[in-house]
Amino acid sequence: MKQICRYLGITVIVLGIIASFITAKNLGVEVSLSSFSSSLREERNWAATFAYFFLGILITGVFSAILLGISETLERLETLETIETTLKDTHANNHLKGVPNVTSTNNPVPSSYWKCPKCGKNNPNHTGTCGCGCEKP
Repeated sequence: MKQICRYLGITVIVLGIIASFITAKNLGVEVSLSSFSSSLREERNWAATFAYFFLGILITGVFSAILLGISETLERLETLETIETTLKDTHANNHLKGVPNVTSTNNPVPSSYWKCPKCGKNNPNHTGTCGCGCEKP
Protein backbone atom coordinates (compact mmCIF):
# COMPACT_ATOMS: atom_id res chain seq x y z
CA MET A 1 0.00 0.00 0.00
CA LYS A 2 2.84 2.38 0.81
CA GLN A 3 4.33 1.87 -2.67
CA ILE A 4 0.97 2.56 -4.30
CA CYS A 5 0.62 5.84 -2.34
CA ARG A 6 4.18 6.82 -3.25
CA TYR A 7 3.63 6.12 -6.96
CA LEU A 8 0.30 7.94 -6.90
CA GLY A 9 1.94 10.93 -5.20
CA ILE A 10 4.66 11.13 -7.84
CA THR A 11 2.09 10.68 -10.63
CA VAL A 12 -0.04 13.48 -9.17
CA ILE A 13 3.02 15.77 -9.20
CA VAL A 14 3.87 15.07 -12.84
CA LEU A 15 0.30 15.20 -14.14
CA GLY A 16 -0.54 18.21 -11.97
CA ILE A 17 2.32 20.26 -13.40
CA ILE A 18 1.32 19.35 -16.95
CA ALA A 19 -2.35 20.11 -16.23
CA SER A 20 -1.39 23.45 -14.63
CA PHE A 21 0.41 24.52 -17.80
CA ILE A 22 -2.48 23.45 -20.03
CA THR A 23 -5.11 25.07 -17.81
CA ALA A 24 -3.19 28.33 -17.57
CA LYS A 25 -2.63 28.39 -21.33
CA ASN A 26 -6.28 27.81 -22.18
CA LEU A 27 -8.03 29.78 -19.43
CA GLY A 28 -5.65 32.72 -19.40
CA VAL A 29 -7.00 34.00 -22.73
CA GLU A 30 -9.83 36.47 -23.04
CA VAL A 31 -11.89 36.14 -26.19
CA SER A 32 -13.75 39.18 -27.44
CA LEU A 33 -15.75 40.00 -30.54
CA SER A 34 -14.43 42.92 -32.48
CA SER A 35 -17.21 45.37 -33.24
CA PHE A 36 -15.56 46.62 -36.42
CA SER A 37 -14.79 43.39 -38.25
CA SER A 38 -17.06 40.82 -36.55
CA SER A 39 -14.11 38.55 -35.85
CA LEU A 40 -12.98 36.95 -32.63
CA ARG A 41 -9.98 38.46 -30.98
CA GLU A 42 -7.91 36.60 -28.36
CA GLU A 43 -5.87 38.50 -25.85
CA ARG A 44 -3.72 36.95 -23.13
CA ASN A 45 -4.60 38.01 -19.59
CA TRP A 46 -1.29 37.46 -17.83
CA ALA A 47 -2.66 37.92 -14.33
CA ALA A 48 -5.28 35.21 -14.90
CA THR A 49 -2.69 32.97 -16.59
CA PHE A 50 -0.37 33.15 -13.58
CA ALA A 51 -3.28 32.74 -11.16
CA TYR A 52 -4.52 29.58 -12.88
CA PHE A 53 -0.99 28.18 -13.05
CA PHE A 54 -0.20 28.79 -9.38
CA LEU A 55 -3.61 27.52 -8.27
CA GLY A 56 -2.97 24.31 -10.20
CA ILE A 57 0.48 23.94 -8.64
CA LEU A 58 -0.98 24.57 -5.16
CA ILE A 59 -3.68 21.92 -5.58
CA THR A 60 -1.09 19.50 -6.98
CA GLY A 61 1.18 20.13 -3.99
CA VAL A 62 -1.60 19.51 -1.47
CA PHE A 63 -2.75 16.22 -3.03
CA SER A 64 0.79 14.93 -3.54
CA ALA A 65 1.75 15.88 0.05
CA ILE A 66 -1.25 13.93 1.37
CA LEU A 67 -0.39 10.83 -0.66
CA LEU A 68 3.33 10.98 0.12
CA GLY A 69 2.52 11.57 3.80
CA ILE A 70 0.33 8.47 3.89
CA SER A 71 3.16 6.52 2.26
CA GLU A 72 5.66 7.77 4.85
CA THR A 73 3.28 6.94 7.72
CA LEU A 74 2.77 3.41 6.43
CA GLU A 75 6.52 2.95 6.10
CA ARG A 76 7.09 4.08 9.69
CA LEU A 77 4.33 1.76 10.95
CA GLU A 78 6.02 -1.11 9.13
CA THR A 79 9.31 -0.22 10.81
CA LEU A 80 7.62 -0.17 14.23
CA GLU A 81 6.06 -3.58 13.56
CA THR A 82 9.52 -4.93 12.63
CA ILE A 83 10.99 -3.56 15.85
CA GLU A 84 8.13 -5.04 17.89
CA THR A 85 8.61 -8.45 16.26
CA THR A 86 12.34 -8.30 16.94
CA LEU A 87 11.74 -7.45 20.60
CA LYS A 88 9.23 -10.29 20.97
CA ASP A 89 11.71 -12.73 19.40
CA THR A 90 14.49 -11.49 21.69
CA HIS A 91 12.21 -11.89 24.73
CA ALA A 92 11.27 -15.43 23.65
CA ASN A 93 14.95 -16.35 23.13
CA ASN A 94 15.91 -14.93 26.53
CA HIS A 95 13.10 -16.89 28.17
CA LEU A 96 14.35 -20.12 26.56
CA LYS A 97 17.90 -19.37 27.72
CA GLY A 98 16.73 -19.02 31.32
CA VAL A 99 17.07 -15.24 31.63
CA PRO A 100 14.49 -14.22 34.23
CA ASN A 101 11.67 -11.96 33.12
CA VAL A 102 11.20 -9.58 36.02
CA THR A 103 8.07 -7.95 34.62
CA SER A 104 6.01 -11.07 34.02
CA THR A 105 3.78 -12.43 36.77
CA ASN A 106 3.26 -15.78 35.01
CA ASN A 107 6.79 -17.04 35.71
CA PRO A 108 7.82 -18.28 39.14
CA VAL A 109 9.78 -15.70 41.09
CA PRO A 110 13.52 -16.52 41.11
CA SER A 111 15.15 -16.72 44.54
CA SER A 112 16.99 -13.44 43.93
CA TYR A 113 13.69 -11.55 43.52
CA TRP A 114 10.76 -10.67 45.77
CA LYS A 115 7.17 -10.21 44.67
CA CYS A 116 5.36 -7.03 45.68
CA PRO A 117 2.21 -7.89 47.68
CA LYS A 118 0.47 -4.72 46.45
CA CYS A 119 1.00 -4.77 42.65
CA GLY A 120 2.55 -8.20 42.00
CA LYS A 121 5.71 -6.91 40.33
CA ASN A 122 8.90 -8.96 40.73
CA ASN A 123 11.73 -6.86 42.17
CA PRO A 124 15.42 -7.68 42.76
CA ASN A 125 16.36 -8.45 46.38
CA HIS A 126 18.59 -5.37 46.66
CA THR A 127 15.55 -3.14 46.01
CA GLY A 128 13.80 -2.20 49.23
CA THR A 129 10.80 -0.44 47.74
CA CYS A 130 8.66 -1.39 44.73
CA GLY A 131 7.85 1.14 42.00
CA CYS A 132 4.30 1.37 43.39
CA GLY A 133 5.67 2.56 46.75
CA CYS A 134 5.16 -0.64 48.72
CA GLU A 135 8.00 -1.65 51.07
CA LYS A 136 9.76 -5.01 50.76
CA PRO A 137 8.10 -7.54 53.12
